[in-house]
Amino acid sequence: MKYIFLFLPPIFVYLTNADPVLSFFISWGSSLLYILLSASGKIAPLPKDRKWSAQLFRPFILSQCLFFGYHSISNVFYFMDTMGYYYFEKTILPVDIHLLKKLASIQNYVLFAHATYLCGALPQIKKYNFASPFKINIKVHYYLIYAIAMLVTSYILNTTPLALFASYLNALGTFLALLYAVDAIKNKTHLPFAIVLVCYLMLNALLSGMKENIILIIIFLMANLYTLYRWKPIALFAPFLAIFFYYYPSLNNNYRKLAWDEGVSTYDAASEVLKDDNIQSLTIEENNWVFLTNRLSEISMAVDYFDYVPDRHPYYGFDIIIDGIKLLVPRALFPDKGSPDILAMKRATDAGAIQLNENDYTSAKPQTLPDAYMSGGLFGVIITFFLFGWLSTRISIWCEKLFGGYEIGSILIFQSFFSLFNKGGCFENLIGSLFWSLILVTCFHLFLKNKKIIVPKTQNNLK
Repeated sequence: MKYIFLFLPPIFVYLTNADPVLSFFISWGSSLLYILLSASGKIAPLPKDRKWSAQLFRPFILSQCLFFGYHSISNVFYFMDTMGYYYFEKTILPVDIHLLKKLASIQNYVLFAHATYLCGALPQIKKYNFASPFKINIKVHYYLIYAIAMLVTSYILNTTPLALFASYLNALGTFLALLYAVDAIKNKTHLPFAIVLVCYLMLNALLSGMKENIILIIIFLMANLYTLYRWKPIALFAPFLAIFFYYYPSLNNNYRKLAWDEGVSTYDAASEVLKDDNIQSLTIEENNWVFLTNRLSEISMAVDYFDYVPDRHPYYGFDIIIDGIKLLVPRALFPDKGSPDILAMKRATDAGAIQLNENDYTSAKPQTLPDAYMSGGLFGVIITFFLFGWLSTRISIWCEKLFGGYEIGSILIFQSFFSLFNKGGCFENLIGSLFWSLILVTCFHLFLKNKKIIVPKTQNNLK
């Protein structure tokens, strides 16, 4: 019954939406309040098996913060830009009131999504209070050996038809190596090696050109260190992180142009970008504002999807979901099946969210909220995000049961295989990722049981 109160802010905004600025900031502030209240246990009591700082990787904390931080809280920069602000300075550009109203309306859909997400996730929290029948029969210093094996296997799989699974193994290997480094810091053993290891992983993430890779490593490290030392490591590294994120959007943008568009080798591209004269010529503030308004937020493209349906295209109903399920059939049995990226990209181009020439390709696709809306309007959003919240928590509990508790279950397995709950995506990719993640985690559990790495808690020998 208490969860009904979560819908009062979005209903209030819907009924009093004459002022788009007020409407947007009520929705935006309410979403921020939802995160603070739910992650601190004010809406539903948190599990009592661990202190708060030792359960950050459970989805109602980390996944919620990442998902709605990206899909809700970051929208404020684009909205401020539309209002005519450049950072905190008001410009004399004309303000598009019609666009402001659209943005305020979409932000309220986000708030409805957030409320239903919590209705799905929070009632499941009490089910964390259980004792796993299994434990991991391996010492932490072996993590590094397994991490290296997984990273090498991931590299090999990238060149085979099984490349689909390479990203899972890469994430698992990276997080295993980071857990080894965190344990080395905790016990003050092999510290020089641990530091070199972390630097290597961060360098590898930077050279990938994908912003989320380096951001996830930083979040993973900071969250684990916070569990051990509270605010000390965050305070220590805050100046370095501030400098890093000040330069990173511009440097990464130039790096991607060289490495991705012009075919320059990764190390040559990095060397070129880091040259003194290149850094000095970068328009840092302008690039950062573009990053905050257009790259950090998806709301600018969401406007096109909300304009497209139902005015120019009827609601998709179950069409997108059925396409996603069809894509699960192996290509050997269904040779003519499409690609999830191509199908989703067509939706984006049809809606006008992106414009491509004949042979162009882009990774830009509808995110979870637009696909939920295009499938069934507000009803589609409510159903989608209730399931999203319910599944995230239930799967985290399942992982903890299979892998001996929080440390491996939620920190390692959930974050490696179910990162879809951190960032979302188009329906086709969500369905495929969820299906294969469930299969892989089950197989991984059975494999580790067969190798006596996962054992019943009555067995005590460590390998």
